Amino acid sequence: DNSVKSPEELMALTGTQTLSVIDLIETKEEKMARRKRKFVWATASIVIIGLFILLFHNYVTPLDVFTSRVEKKINRIQPM
Repeated sequence: DNSVKSPEELMALTGTQTLSVIDLIETKEEKMARRKRKFVWATASIVIIGLFILLFHNYVTPLDVFTSRVEKKINRIQPM
């Protein structure tokens, strides 16, 4: 990507001071697409975490047993 991203880059390329900067103009469709993309990523992340927990519970050790083991190890390190 060879585009100029900042006024400093433009000044370095042209050797002159910038008079003004035009901010990024985002259309309503672009905003909706960005929100949709964030929603999809968030949903996918939650689903993946849920699947990991479900697979861990079913194939490694039940979650109640796992939490009990973790609590015992924590209590050994820091007794109450």
